[in-house]
Amino acid sequence: MANAEGIRKQTTIGKQVALGTPLVGAGGQILRRETSVFALTKETYESTEIVTHQQSTGSRHGVQATNGVLTTLMSAGTYKLLWAAALRKDFVIGVNSTALINVTAATTGGATGTYTRAAGSWLTDGFKIGDVIRWTGWTTTGVSNNSRNFMITALTATVMTGRHIDGPPATAVGAKAAGDSVTATVVGKKTLAPLTAHTDDFFTVEEWYPDIVQSELFTDMKLSSVAVDVPGSGNSKAVFNFIGLGRTDAGAQSFTTPAAETVTGIKASVNGVLMVNGTVMATVTGAKFTIEEGLTPDGPVVGSNFSPDISKGRIRVTGEFTAFFSDGVLPGLFAQETVTSLILVLSADSTATSDILGYTMGRIKLGSDTPDDGEKAIIRTYSFVAELNSAGGAALAADQTIMSIQDTQA
Repeated sequence: MANAEGIRKQTTIGKQVALGTPLVGAGGQILRRETSVFALTKETYESTEIVTHQQSTGSRHGVQATNGVLTTLMSAGTYKLLWAAALRKDFVIGVNSTALINVTAATTGGATGTYTRAAGSWLTDGFKIGDVIRWTGWTTTGVSNNSRNFMITALTATVMTGRHIDGPPATAVGAKAAGDSVTATVVGKKTLAPLTAHTDDFFTVEEWYPDIVQSELFTDMKLSSVAVDVPGSGNSKAVFNFIGLGRTDAGAQSFTTPAAETVTGIKASVNGVLMVNGTVMATVTGAKFTIEEGLTPDGPVVGSNFSPDISKGRIRVTGEFTAFFSDGVLPGLFAQETVTSLILVLSADSTATSDILGYTMGRIKLGSDTPDDGEKAIIRTYSFVAELNSAGGAALAADQTIMSIQDTQA
């Protein structure tokens, strides 16, 4: 008799049209994973009767629910449905400047530089601090600026400041006078927690065991939280947690023609940039953050063994990062309760056009400044809570949101 093996299991996900309409048949995406554990749970009610035989008269099953935990290594494009669900907005294509002939490129130091335009506005074009862009159209001394990831670190109407994020060593910004017909484009797509028109995504998830020809189909699943862990060295990971309303067992695969797994590169923490308080940090030794959805199953209701829906709460983003104690800047931000920002961009490798995942929190407050000790460099741990960036918005340097996410393969 064959036993199911994890190496042969397929975990497939698809977005439903609405609550109560499972996605089956064609469609769905096989997910890359470290582990996926989805389960059906039920409340149980034991009899409390007192009878002459002085023994329990049994128990019954009650309201059922489902839950799931998907543990992953982060990669571009693979979990785009889930990132969009976490922020309650579908990804939209990145903005571009259209062709400009009035932009001057200047080197301010190594991989850092500026792009200054004589007319028009980067802000009204829709560019934001934290965006990763790529240029086309530069010639002669500016050729090195073309088709290369450039992270925006500061922005005004006419001056875009940032740095290349290839390498190390990162490529220097190539100085070039205005005159070339050049275009700047935010790579891939972006999502952000919106002010209105929030999406409410439900998913169908199938655990398919081909070695024993068994399917477990989990329906009306919602993302309840996602936890991201970027160590100082190693693979960046994300753990997606789900709750749902039902499971159907079958002897045949429900997603009959799912899309194959993505093949984009895994995000290693050594390839990327972390910026705190507007400064790229060379002292951070690790970072974590969690997006929580505040979900609560409705019900129960009389006459049904499952809840009718799942209600949403606030989007909360919390986290922490660790850093070498090298000056008083970060401790000062905590001590003075100063509002600051955090931007994390993860690359798949060190090439010019590596796929990236970018996470921007335009307004955070540090909640702790905890030192350690020992025969080593001193490290401090800084917890933080993100909040709506009320200083952002249209034609401004930041998005008006608690978080935005950029995915070059979304």
